[in-house]
Amino acid sequence: MADVVRGIADSAFTDEYLGYFESQPEAERRSILSEYSRYLGAAGLTCSEDNLKLFSQDLYRLDATPANLDRLPSSACEAEPGSCRDGLVMFIIGPSDFPEC
Repeated sequence: MADVVRGIADSAFTDEYLGYFESQPEAERRSILSEYSRYLGAAGLTCSEDNLKLFSQDLYRLDATPANLDRLPSSACEAEPGSCRDGLVMFIIGPSDFPEC
């Protein structure tokens, strides 16, 4: 799962250049969001439509659900999965330029 998180931070879910995602044409943004959703789904993670609408380059959203928290490495978050409520969001900040742990 650490590789998945690192891949998200490095924008591995798209072949498109994400530079200034917010200013890209609508069709390109939709394509990138679709690929991001597929990438998350393949890893067993989710991002709600509401959180997906708030996507921005280098600030990648995930739903802070118990299921998502259970799938992430324990060092990725400190929250207890049972304490999460609907509407919470986690962020993966990228790109990852840290050496392998």
